[in-house]
Amino acid sequence: MSLILALLAASAPTVQAAPASTGVTVYPPSFFASAQPSSALDMVNRLPGFAFDSGDSARGYAGTASNVLIDGTRPASKSDSTDSILSRIPASDVERIELIRGGAPGIDMQGRTVMANVIRKTAATHSVVVSAQDNIFSDGHTIPGGSILFSGRFGGRTLDLGLSRYSSFDDSVGKGRFTSVPASGATTSTDARTAGHGGGLGLTGAYSGKDLDGDLRFNFKLEESYFNSGLSYGLPPTVVVNDHNRNRDGEIGVHYERTIGGVGVELIGLQKLGRSSSRETSVSPGDAARFSENTTTGESILRGVLSYPVHPNLTLKAGAEVAYNTLSSNQSFIDNGVAISLPSSLVDVNETRGEIFGQGEWRITPKLRLEAGARFEFSEITESGDAHKSRSFFYPKPRLLLTWDPNASTEVRLRAERKLGQLDFSNFVSSVDFKSTQVNAGNPDLRPDDHWQFEAALEKRFWGKGSIVITAVHEEIADVSDYIPLQGSNPPIDGPGNIGSGTSDQLDIEGSIPLDRIGVPGGLLKTTTSWRISSVVDPVTHKDRRISGQRPDAIQFEFKQDLPQWKSNWGVAYYKGWRESYYRLGEVDRFHLGNQFLTAEWDYKPTKTLTFTVSGENLVPFKFYRHRTIWNGVRGFSPVAFDDYRAIRSQPRLYVKVRKTFE
Repeated sequence: MSLILALLAASAPTVQAAPASTGVTVYPPSFFASAQPSSALDMVNRLPGFAFDSGDSARGYAGTASNVLIDGTRPASKSDSTDSILSRIPASDVERIELIRGGAPGIDMQGRTVMANVIRKTAATHSVVVSAQDNIFSDGHTIPGGSILFSGRFGGRTLDLGLSRYSSFDDSVGKGRFTSVPASGATTSTDARTAGHGGGLGLTGAYSGKDLDGDLRFNFKLEESYFNSGLSYGLPPTVVVNDHNRNRDGEIGVHYERTIGGVGVELIGLQKLGRSSSRETSVSPGDAARFSENTTTGESILRGVLSYPVHPNLTLKAGAEVAYNTLSSNQSFIDNGVAISLPSSLVDVNETRGEIFGQGEWRITPKLRLEAGARFEFSEITESGDAHKSRSFFYPKPRLLLTWDPNASTEVRLRAERKLGQLDFSNFVSSVDFKSTQVNAGNPDLRPDDHWQFEAALEKRFWGKGSIVITAVHEEIADVSDYIPLQGSNPPIDGPGNIGSGTSDQLDIEGSIPLDRIGVPGGLLKTTTSWRISSVVDPVTHKDRRISGQRPDAIQFEFKQDLPQWKSNWGVAYYKGWRESYYRLGEVDRFHLGNQFLTAEWDYKPTKTLTFTVSGENLVPFKFYRHRTIWNGVRGFSPVAFDDYRAIRSQPRLYVKVRKTFE
């Protein structure tokens, strides 16, 4: 505690290039020089008191944004993640990074309390970045990847193009044992093995320039990817499960801004299309089953925003967004040559959603800022196929954010807001998972969960690169999303549903502590820790419990040290294991990542344009546990049938990468 008090009393940052009262702290390239960053992403990850968030994958444009802007605006893309975009921007192309707390003139905070704004240089230049990497596992298999990226500025315009070969894998695969403990009878145990890997190709492009008397931005992405996984257990293998997934996605987005008569005008258009297929097979003595699913999706978005600076200290904004989303899915389940009927196996879902909003940003005093506004969401969801249903929703979503800077190194933020969850269209469709031996029924009666959030945050900056942020959030939740018994199913089955009201509380502590003053030159210790508790009434037992899937804590420590004299930096990271549980009609499913996830990384940059990276991932191989308690009937009202224990020891992994920039 004495150390924390000493840090909170420490001096204000020395890198601040703008007065704290503006809510903006400016970090020039010199701030990051000792770390020798290769990309804008490397720089963002070094910002004090900032935890990068790449955004949400929900439908619509509002509320899904990352907490990083590029040249003051959000890229007109959803499928091309912000971390991918930042990794393609060379560090030499960054003029400065602004850290914005509580809001700043001309900046749309996207509902965030803290944002980073990456400002690129405007001088004419071009560069080509080539990278190649590989993931090497202890059993000898490898998953390579690579990319070639072009970035150029000419005549006030910027063009970025990228071609990438993705690599994807499951860190929790390996060898282990499956054990079944019945309520009566003999315990059985058998060897098991899991596998999972994939990849894909992606083409991305982005253009920005002064066109049509304003700022025009254009983004596109085309991607094809696959992922194959497998499970076998028994000696010799008596059960073999294989899963093959393939996806094709495309997206195009346009973003236009200009000022007309003192009014800022922003227009955004976006179109996404996707197609996916999944094939899962299970073979065991006397049984052969196959489940297949084909899905197509589409999303069309049009958004407009008007902003008007009534006064240098007061800005008003208003706008509207309309989105049209579609999902079409058909499934087939065959067991020993016999077709098995599933509820909601043929589904077409259409959603038309609109939102209007207005907000004001008022700098009451140089140290006090207020943002207040409201969004009004209208939606209609129509489902056809095995179920025919149409539903309409209307939700007002007010928001209030108050920011106070008592001094140059301290900030207090208070927020009250109503947030709305989003229905996952895949929950309307039934699914079969042979690996977990579970059937999930689709539920056409789902409602979005409704959250009232109340947040208080204290940020203290010190020692130039140091900060501590303490955040507490309380939520009152209506229509909690969980699992419910579905009416009319025979035999009884459960699926996603709403189980009533609940509460959730969370405490976060984020710290960046420079270690130069305690004898570790160039050292930086970062921590991100969270603790969560929740309460909801179980729809089966009618007793209080935690919301399904919520992890009690998330703890991470990361140490980095810059060694400019050796043209290197190195670091280690520690991630504590986690637990989560799911409560269903006839079982409780518990997942646990045991041990810890430990990594060590070394970056060597012999020249400004060449970087070698070597890292050891999962150095102390964790065990992935799953414990299922299965009842003979309804959970808590019938005898326990058996307990199923699964433990898989993961594999350590060596990651190597070479990145070369040609300027």
